[in-house]
Amino acid sequence: MGEIIEPFEFKQCTNILKSTGKKAKNLRELRDVIATVSNECIFHHTYHYFLKGHILEYTSDFAHWAGESLEERALAEQLSNIDPYDFKDISDLRKELLKAIDERDMDSRRAILVSVLTGLNIQMP
Repeated sequence: MGEIIEPFEFKQCTNILKSTGKKAKNLRELRDVIATVSNECIFHHTYHYFLKGHILEYTSDFAHWAGESLEERALAEQLSNIDPYDFKDISDLRKELLKAIDERDMDSRRAILVSVLTGLNIQMP
């Protein structure tokens, strides 16, 4: 006689969320939160978009916060373009999220040379 094969069983899953109490009111705080939260938190705020079943403007909560709460639309688009499935583990995904924020932060702090008259001058002999 043949081997008895157990029937395939379909299951459902759901997320049970527990607040970390962490909040970000600016870009620096968002970066600090992403750098310090657990891998599970990073996973939830990036991968769950793909489980929702409908299309949203931003593909992660981090992108949504950057675009809507911080009004950093260019950064939000960049964060949305980060595909979590491109990374072998969450720590690599976290590094890419931080890199995007760091690059935006550097862009916002570029030096601009300003020439101002001082009222001082030198007479040539």
